[in-house]
Amino acid sequence: VYKDIFQKFYENGIFKKALTCNLDKERSNIKRNVVNQICIALSYGLIDSNDRLMDIILSKERTNLFAHLHYFFWNAKNHTPEIRAQIQPFWKKYLRNIKQKTMKK
Repeated sequence: VYKDIFQKFYENGIFKKALTCNLDKERSNIKRNVVNQICIALSYGLIDSNDRLMDIILSKERTNLFAHLHYFFWNAKNHTPEIRAQIQPFWKKYLRNIKQKTMKK
């Protein structure tokens, strides 16, 4: 990720628009690449686990996006300690949300 380019796309809402637009295939290469860029940004601390983009990926309407995110972070044990430190808060938030949803049922 090029920090300057990521920041411009982020500020102009390009990532949000790419995640929320309706493409024929939810698992399109475009959305997969956008999710990968967001994951890299999270890994390097450019955004945090509370960012709106993460909420969009985890939303009920966009469940297929989570597959891309999950695949990207699956090998977290192979990441550096600094990157794991950025990823772990996201997983804690995600698991807490799942727990809350299951308790409501």
